[in-house]
Amino acid sequence: MESADELVKTTPLHRRLAMGIGRAGRLLLDQLYPPVCLSCEAPTGMADTLCAKCFAALRPITAPLCPVLGLPFEVALGPDALSAEAIADPPPFERARAALVYNDLAGTLVSRLKYGDRPELARFCARLMAGAGHELWADRPILVPVPLHPARLQRAALQSVGGTGAAAGKAHRARV
Repeated sequence: MESADELVKTTPLHRRLAMGIGRAGRLLLDQLYPPVCLSCEAPTGMADTLCAKCFAALRPITAPLCPVLGLPFEVALGPDALSAEAIADPPPFERARAALVYNDLAGTLVSRLKYGDRPELARFCARLMAGAGHELWADRPILVPVPLHPARLQRAALQSVGGTGAAAGKAHRARV
């Protein structure tokens, strides 16, 4: 339906049908293979996520943080305060950002993503990255997935790491 001023528009019929078929397919798949936590495999309400207990174990990096390396500060030191690491050894890039502090659970998720051929982890990590780097998207950044070793690029399991950057970049039209 369109108004005279074209202010109200609806999705075309073929698009609505495709969306409905997609939703029905996901519902059927969820009945056959119920969604579980990406870490402990406890039942969850939706796919590609963590249960509440595992999610609580993650430590997101939020302000205050170093504007260059993205390292978290314990207390706010001001908007332009740099970490000791950034001052002692300035990096060859302008900014870096991580979504989480690397703890046991984050390490497990990264290992499963890199070595376990788990593309669903790429989708979860992409959502975390997109939220953590929200202030960077306006500058149209280049996302660089970094593999462990060049020889590992030939292995299909590592393609999921590139998939993480691609998914986050696609959401914000960034180059990967």
